[in-house]
Amino acid sequence: MGGLGVLYGLYRADPWADKDEKTGIVPELSAKAYNMVQHYVMEHSRLGIPMMMSSECPHGHQALGGGLLPVNLAAGATFDPALLSEGYKACGKQLKSGHVELALMSALDMARDPRWGRNEEGYGEDPVLTGKMAGAYIEGMQGDDPKYLRCASTLKHFYGNNTEVGRGWKNSSIDPRNKYELYLEPFRRCIEESGAEGIMTVYNRINGTVGPPEHGHERNHHRRRRNGPGKHGNLGIRHHETGGPEDV
Repeated sequence: MGGLGVLYGLYRADPWADKDEKTGIVPELSAKAYNMVQHYVMEHSRLGIPMMMSSECPHGHQALGGGLLPVNLAAGATFDPALLSEGYKACGKQLKSGHVELALMSALDMARDPRWGRNEEGYGEDPVLTGKMAGAYIEGMQGDDPKYLRCASTLKHFYGNNTEVGRGWKNSSIDPRNKYELYLEPFRRCIEESGAEGIMTVYNRINGTVGPPEHGHERNHHRRRRNGPGKHGNLGIRHHETGGPEDV
């Protein structure tokens, strides 16, 4: 291979990753683990290019010994972007010390439906508040050096992914007003005003546009099923299980 590009989740530790103090990488071993992986990549790739490292940072570094902040829903309730930015300055420094170049921030999905199981990752239901708080995250994480980033922020999920079931295959039907005033506005603010370095796209479809091909088998399986009345999302975003232009 020419190079690995980006390695995800080397330090990640949580129930989803099935990593804890017994099976994960403790802080004392993080530098050794990083060097071992980096040397392997450079020695076994054709061009010998070092890899980049990404890590989950929904509310601080999601790793053993990682500095954690209050969940985003609680942070949003403070209405204090300056305080949040200070917290992410510390988080960015910790990530940099662990050679993490990309921080994946699950913060741009708005909490608009109490049935959604990841509401704690959003700053609230308001796009302006979401953009302001996420912007503070970015500015604290990336730093203010004109030449060097402390740690690059990657926005997610772009966009219309805040549904509990079928995030990998459902079709989110979003009208133009909700699209631009609600779902895209926080991303616009984070990019234009705060200089976010990256975006992670969603797996679901938007108005019939099909997502990544690796989820095709899952989509095709569920296209044969139909929800009964009242099982769609709410507030301007309707999640269809049957996807395709005929459902938009």
